[in-house]
Amino acid sequence: MDDLIRRHWPVAGALVVFVAFLLAQGLWFHPQLERWQKLRREAGDLGLALDSGGGALGFPPRLQELLAHNTLSPAAADEQGSSGQLTARLLAELARRASARGLQVVSTEQIPVLQLADDVQVRAHVVLRGRFADVAAFLDDLGSGAGLYSVDRFALSGAPGAPGGPLDFELWVTQVVIKVKGAHA
Repeated sequence: MDDLIRRHWPVAGALVVFVAFLLAQGLWFHPQLERWQKLRREAGDLGLALDSGGGALGFPPRLQELLAHNTLSPAAADEQGSSGQLTARLLAELARRASARGLQVVSTEQIPVLQLADDVQVRAHVVLRGRFADVAAFLDDLGSGAGLYSVDRFALSGAPGAPGGPLDFELWVTQVVIKVKGAHA
């Protein structure tokens, strides 16, 4: 047997190396490959292209929609911000969404528009009256809609009446409109 192994040592060595490579592939490389494929699938679901030959990287559809609805040319953004058009649109949108959720708009107040180099920040102070669940749904609508809104602060107070009755919610809301050269007016 020793003589047989000595004569065929290259074959025995190749078998040992082959088994070592199989173990390394099964224990290390295969799990890494599965992880990479999972990450590629998730990136593809988000709308990202990872192939170098696949052309330009695209934005996910949700981000494209947000950018399309929240960009203006710098001149149009400055004009509409200064004239009050953007504030009027923000207040109308907030009132429409509140009404759709069964909330009563108690008061609205415009806050001066903040004109920056790259964007316009349209701000408003709104007082809503209604149930907590309706206000939570209203805030969810703002977050999932086509506008870039932030609720900068809020206050909650009880309205006169029976326990479990309507509450007053004060919201300070900001909408961001991005200035982009070549954007629609």
